[in-house]
Amino acid sequence: MIQIQTYIAKTNSLDEYYENLEEPSQFFINKDHDTGLKVLDKMLNENKGSFLNGTIFISIEGAEVVTFIDWDDLDLMWPALLTMVLDFLNDGKYARTEHFSNGQQWTIRKVTSSPKDMILFKVVRDYSIFEFGLNNLTVNKETSALCKEGVFLKSVVDAAQDYIDYRDKDSRSQNLVDAKQKLRKIKERMIN
Repeated sequence: MIQIQTYIAKTNSLDEYYENLEEPSQFFINKDHDTGLKVLDKMLNENKGSFLNGTIFISIEGAEVVTFIDWDDLDLMWPALLTMVLDFLNDGKYARTEHFSNGQQWTIRKVTSSPKDMILFKVVRDYSIFEFGLNNLTVNKETSALCKEGVFLKSVVDAAQDYIDYRDKDSRSQNLVDAKQKLRKIKERMIN
C-alpha cells in the first residue's frame, strides 16, 4: 500500500521542529484537516504567496520514505516529483530530481530482476543536521522502498491532482502552472 499525503507547515519557524521531532502535529497539518484551508490561507498571506512550506509524506508498505523532516516549499516539491515521474516515463528505467532547497535527491529506478513491474523509490538527504550529531533523528540519511511501478505512478498522479485541486480552492496556485502541465502529460502517457 502506498500513502501520499500533503502536510502544510503551521509556522515559518520550522527549524524549531528539529528540537521537537516527536511532535510533528505542532508544526504541520494535513491539508485535508478541517482547518487545512485556514492554515493554507494564513501561511500564504504571511509569505505573500511566494512559498508554502510543508511536506509530501510518502509511505510505501509501511516504510516512511518521505517524512516530516523532509519539509520544503511544497511549490518546489510537487513540481519536482511530477518532473521526476515524467522523466521516468520518458526514460523507462531511471529518473531523479534535486529541485529542493534542502538538498534532497529523489530517484525512481526500475528493478531489472524479477518481477519486472517493480521500482525502487529512494530519498537521499543532504542535511547538515546529520553532521551536527542530533541523536533524536527519526530517519536515516537514505530511505527507500520497493513497490509496483503502476501502483506508485497512479498514487502520485492521484495525490498530485488532489493537491492541485486543493490549491485551486485558494486561487493563489500560480506557482503550480508547471506542475499542472506535467500532471497532464503524465496522465496522457499513462493512458497510452
